Amino acid sequence: KLPIENYPEFSKLFLKYFDKKWHGVEATWTRIKIEKPNISMPSLKQTFNLINSNKWVITKKERLRGKYRKGGKRSGGYFSKFNTKYVLPIWTRNKSINSRKDFGHWEIDLVIGKKSYGKRNLLTLTERKTRMMIIAPIKSKSPHVLNATLYKVMKKYRLLIKSITSDNGLEFKALGLFSYRTGIDIYKCNPYASHERGSNENANGLIRREYPKKTDFDTVSDEDIEILMDNINNMPRKIFNFSSAITQYVQELSMVDVNAEMQKIFQKGIDKRAKKTSRRHGYLYIKNFQ
Repeated sequence: KLPIENYPEFSKLFLKYFDKKWHGVEATWTRIKIEKPNISMPSLKQTFNLINSNKWVITKKERLRGKYRKGGKRSGGYFSKFNTKYVLPIWTRNKSINSRKDFGHWEIDLVIGKKSYGKRNLLTLTERKTRMMIIAPIKSKSPHVLNATLYKVMKKYRLLIKSITSDNGLEFKALGLFSYRTGIDIYKCNPYASHERGSNENANGLIRREYPKKTDFDTVSDEDIEILMDNINNMPRKIFNFSSAITQYVQELSMVDVNAEMQKIFQKGIDKRAKKTSRRHGYLYIKNFQ
């Protein structure tokens, strides 16, 4: 039996924040944990048990979405435990990120090509402050392939990545694991809110000028993709008084030690993990990035 009476403040806040359409169980639990770290609260698993007991402020039948009703088990599998802890809702993002004052915060997306099995797509990254864009071909929409490609891109271009903001696409469901292994913060946009990563959306629109929907990216060479990326990054931009994204990016890079900053981020990820087997992943990332 769960001691329901032990969590009065948590129960009150959960009832206030929870919305079965827009603010689910995990999001509500995470918000309370972040905003009220000192209150007594159950684990996420215990929270679901409270709901399933039908004796709490939220009941299984009346308030949960259908996906939680059968057998009281949640879907999500292997990635769920990482996403719950390492993927944060966008409203928790720091003001310095939202205002674009801090360098090294990126938005991510996939530009989909011809919809056929095995066809290439384009992984796109946009740095929020400078609007610098990285474009890389990706062989699959698989979350594991995306994580591997993301790290290769980060290493190839020596990127300083403090955080990544993504949408809710299935291809991004392993970003929690990426955060777990690297220490890079991952933020998730609200559903149907592409404007929350507007810089990347606008940049993707520039790609579509050259390669419209249903383009077979297997027929586009890596060299042509690099040329497109250079053209976008060298465009004069009114927001920068007609300077280019690449000019702004180079200026920011001149003021930081990318290797030192990334090692701090990787170390942060290592410090969060307790298991020795997991720690080795972090050291491997640091070694490979140098």
